[in-house]
Amino acid sequence: MLFGCAPLSEGPSMTDTICTTTHHGIVTVTLNRPHVRNALRLREFDRLIQIVDTVADDPELRVLLLTGTGETFCAGGDLKESATLGPEELAEHPVHRLTERLTRFPKVLIAAVHGAAAGFGATMLLHADAVVAGPLARIATPFASLGVPAEAGSSLLLPAIAGPRVAARMLLFGERIGAAEAHACGLVSHLVDGDREAVVASAQELATAIVAMPAGAVESNKHLLRAAHEAPLQEALRRERTELSAMLPRRV
Repeated sequence: MLFGCAPLSEGPSMTDTICTTTHHGIVTVTLNRPHVRNALRLREFDRLIQIVDTVADDPELRVLLLTGTGETFCAGGDLKESATLGPEELAEHPVHRLTERLTRFPKVLIAAVHGAAAGFGATMLLHADAVVAGPLARIATPFASLGVPAEAGSSLLLPAIAGPRVAARMLLFGERIGAAEAHACGLVSHLVDGDREAVVASAQELATAIVAMPAGAVESNKHLLRAAHEAPLQEALRRERTELSAMLPRRV
């Protein structure tokens, strides 16, 4: 079963690492590994790819809303698992396939960020159409300290959205950006003064507003918004993967 941690009428099960619910065209995806800050293993990346593909292909599904349980939105890839993978496995990691899906995702993507977003947990926000965040949100891209290059098109999208200085602080120096600054520089579109429930509720309001609009017009406008940077983004992704392939064998 793709949607739901359990049959939807029964509500979510807390044993699944990714929970989904659907309601009036809105698919809510909840990352559910709070004990490891919602870090994503290969299996979670593969499931997210399945979900994104299904939402993209179903005309009845209009919005994908992403959030996490616990105090963290998402810490990115599971470093414990990544440490067991060889250079070739890392070079072909499903994060690349998920990123490719996100660059072409035709529906509206909304992220509800109540806590820390790091690594891919941060870079996937760059592909969201709206990022709703609470006061405890923190965004970090510590790739340099991990010995890897920028990922998910962040070498292009981060300076385009937040500006080159903020991008340098994050990608070169590994600085974390707090909620207020993230809102000021454009990484966060909607800042909510409340807890996780308030952040998710605000994101759901945005999703409901989208569902009330004509689907064709929304998808057309999304296509037009990203058309200008579609080719540069694909080139940035190619450069990032080239850098990764060159760096992995000598990573220290």
